Amino acid sequence: MVSHGPSPCPSQPMLITLVIYFLMLFAISRLTSRHAGNAAFFRGNRKSPWPMVAFGMVGASISGITFVSVPGMVLKGDMTYLQMCLGFIPGYFAVAFLLLPIYYKLNLTTIYGYLRQRLGRRSYKTGAAFFIASKLVGAAVRFYVVCFILQRFFLDAWHVPFACTVVVMVALIWLYTRRAGVKTLVWSDTFQTTCMLAALVLIIVAAMGSLNVDFHDVVAKVTADPHSRVFVFDDWASRQNFWKQFLSGIFVVIVMTGLDQDMMQKNMTCKTLREAQKDMCLYGFAFVPVNLLFLVLGILLMWLASARGRAVGHHGGHSFHHRHRGGELFQCRQRADGTYHERLRRLLRACRRRAVAQACAHGRGRPLHGLHTRVSCRQLHECHRCHLHSLWIYLWPAAWPFLLRIAHSQKRQ
Repeated sequence: MVSHGPSPCPSQPMLITLVIYFLMLFAISRLTSRHAGNAAFFRGNRKSPWPMVAFGMVGASISGITFVSVPGMVLKGDMTYLQMCLGFIPGYFAVAFLLLPIYYKLNLTTIYGYLRQRLGRRSYKTGAAFFIASKLVGAAVRFYVVCFILQRFFLDAWHVPFACTVVVMVALIWLYTRRAGVKTLVWSDTFQTTCMLAALVLIIVAAMGSLNVDFHDVVAKVTADPHSRVFVFDDWASRQNFWKQFLSGIFVVIVMTGLDQDMMQKNMTCKTLREAQKDMCLYGFAFVPVNLLFLVLGILLMWLASARGRAVGHHGGHSFHHRHRGGELFQCRQRADGTYHERLRRLLRACRRRAVAQACAHGRGRPLHGLHTRVSCRQLHECHRCHLHSLWIYLWPAAWPFLLRIAHSQKRQ
């Protein structure tokens, strides 16, 4: 929804909510910082309950950007994002049973300490520097979205400068984390996850109230809505193809969780390796229903926008048109040439028909499904260049520690 501007004066409930929220964070910080030393700051004394760590990591993975981006995915790609979420589950199992045993066996304070033990101090500093740089950029983007929303819909009415908003928010975050470190983060993440999920449920309930529908109507209508499509098996050239999304989800988890100090540090606060593994596996399963709620919210917001006469279907300056062919729902993005991808699909289908006809004429039977003998490698590369580039981005960070280990072993020999 696009607001026509901030409200004339900040609402009193919003101000009370913000005050209570930060008072709760400071109370958690006060309780967790008692008798806190270096062990509590870096590893939480290895006493964190694993269900709480798993629940808190859900909130650590979602942010204000999630509330904005994931519901908007429904317009472009239906609910196919759940395919990637299903890929997260085996990815978290791989992290739990391949990486966590190494971290616990070596009793690491930071996961990049493994690089120092295997490859030397320079590799350790390089890995830590890349983590800090990437984490600063990602956190800055998420923090900007939160500050922008607060400024736009709340603080502008009080004529508070945006720079002042940013400085105050950074100071508040530093104040409630400065003493107990990761021990405070484990408990505050649990509280923040509760607040985020409560906000998500309240937004869905408010949207249902605006549409005058109940829970059973929502389930029936969402199931029948064309945007509720989850699995894409028929179009292997699509970015939403199941295997592309599923495999991408596995590598995304390995890179962005298993090799990320911020996420793994919280798992290393559990009492034992077994509890950390249970925490990681439970977290992987919890990610699917949470993102399902976000996608359902996206469909509800589309209905609400249509009911209020607002145009939906424009994204990034391009229009999205849905049409039926042979009972299948296809989504085609209008490009400058108009029919590039459609012409390429027709060419591939025609080549396959010719391959089948030639095989039958020579008595060799039907060839393998999807074998296109008349399509040049250049055409296929141009069509799937973006997919290959994305796959390379996912594979390279996951593979470089093993490549470094092989190179180091060869050097020692």
